[in-house]
Amino acid sequence: MNTNIKCIIFDCDGVLVDSEPIGNQILLSMAKEHGLEMTLDQTIREFSGRGLKDCFQQMEKILNKTLPENFEKEYRRKTRLR
Repeated sequence: MNTNIKCIIFDCDGVLVDSEPIGNQILLSMAKEHGLEMTLDQTIREFSGRGLKDCFQQMEKILNKTLPENFEKEYRRKTRLR
């Protein structure tokens, strides 16, 4: 037995806690603030399973404009509040 182990990280996202619906609801709300009109179903189809940066890039592509510099920071702040 290896006694040098100091930490074990359990990735429970999607197993014990499904955070994707919450994240998609926040992403939808923020997208609407920047002119992207989508339904929650469209948002789930478009963004589920993607990395966050990829989601933001896809939003910029659809909007044909760059999101604000603080967009990710604001997204993370809002998800922490939920």
